[in-house]
Amino acid sequence: MTGRLMIGVLALAFSSICGMLSTFTIREMMEQVNAKLPKEAQFGPAWWYWSKTRRLHREYMRLYPSGELFFKVKVFSGVGFFCMLICAWSLGFFGK
Repeated sequence: MTGRLMIGVLALAFSSICGMLSTFTIREMMEQVNAKLPKEAQFGPAWWYWSKTRRLHREYMRLYPSGELFFKVKVFSGVGFFCMLICAWSLGFFGK
């Protein structure tokens, strides 16, 4: 196994880990927000799409202005995306 391919495999694994951590953090955000919202306005755990995620982020920032979990989600997403770029580079997607 070449060094470049090994870097790609590690980057892919780390990107997957960042994705899972981001998902767990979003789940924690949802639970915190749901604890403060009335029953009819709470978020369900299934069927996530862009506008529902944006609404969760807005509600979280409104209820928790420090935004600690929101910042964690952004960091995990950014690091995961960067790792995917490293993986693509290691597989030769950007030329040699």
